[in-house]
Amino acid sequence: TDYAILLKLFEDDKVLDSSDEKDLVNKRAIVKLYRETGIAIKDLRTTVSSQTLKLNQLESVMRDMKLFLKSRLEEEANHRKILQEQNQLLVSQVEEMQETIKNLMTSSR
Repeated sequence: TDYAILLKLFEDDKVLDSSDEKDLVNKRAIVKLYRETGIAIKDLRTTVSSQTLKLNQLESVMRDMKLFLKSRLEEEANHRKILQEQNQLLVSQVEEMQETIKNLMTSSR
């Protein structure tokens, strides 16, 4: 990388040995800045990688939750259908009983 090349260049004694103190300070400051920037970039990559992993886990949980909710909705719909059928059967039985009672009352007169 550019950072490694620059670091190697500036760590070379000939480059860092300068008769100009200001030049030497500037070169060392550049090396320090590149080093800190490299560390910051590495930390940022680690953070992005961690956040990506968390996001993938969250997406997986959301998919699982969606499947669970879909399953529960289907179960509820089936249960409701069964209750409606049972209710209709009870209504039919009550109507039949009412008809039977009506016929019994009519025939007993």
